[in-house]
Amino acid sequence: MNETFDTIVVGLGAMGSAAAYHLTKRGQNVLGIDMFRPGHDQGSSHGYHRMIRKSSFQVDGYVPLAERAFALWHELEEESGQTLLHITGEVWLLYENGKTGNRAGVERSIARGFRVVLSEQDLAGRFPGCRLHEGMIALYEAGAGYL
Repeated sequence: MNETFDTIVVGLGAMGSAAAYHLTKRGQNVLGIDMFRPGHDQGSSHGYHRMIRKSSFQVDGYVPLAERAFALWHELEEESGQTLLHITGEVWLLYENGKTGNRAGVERSIARGFRVVLSEQDLAGRFPGCRLHEGMIALYEAGAGYL
């Protein structure tokens, strides 16, 4: 093998495959190497689907990365002609005082416009099987979904 490459990606799971794909789109000559044959089930992100959301309880740099990921999933949908991103919304049921910092995180998430609080009646109306235990709150993020 006498060919040279601009980039060699070792590990072709979700992140490695994405890196190889985008580098190739940018004109790089890329070699991808994985220890398993294509179609294996040994990766950390294997399964039928994965949750995806834009929110974070903290201001930690996650949100811009998530927004870019959503844009790239839409781009891949257009290129492939397949629906990959399914926006279903996400419900969080949590004890308001269960962990130190939950209240502050919840308030930041609501203030940043990611989630809304659902009353117990709203929760039961939207999701008939769900009920809150005493001390719990329900948060809803409309823009979340799965891949």
